[in-house]
Amino acid sequence: MWQDIVISIGAFLFIVIIIPQMIDSFRGIRFINPITAGLTTLVLIMFTVVYWTLSLYIASIIQSVNCLQWVVLFYLTARNNKKCDGE
Repeated sequence: MWQDIVISIGAFLFIVIIIPQMIDSFRGIRFINPITAGLTTLVLIMFTVVYWTLSLYIASIIQSVNCLQWVVLFYLTARNNKKCDGE
């Protein structure tokens, strides 16, 4: 299905776009609001399930990678917030 390809390309671009933010968060330089990271993760989980049920398997798999990135960002944000609170 052509929709699977288009959605997959868009999701892949989001994966690439968020990499610099992940690097900065890993280094503790910057972090994202935990509410933003948490809600984005939940929405991406919903998208992943919906794509799978629509038989858009490639999009679902790529979207799940994007979701994992946001889970990592949520974790790094929580970790970085603890560091800032301790200083």
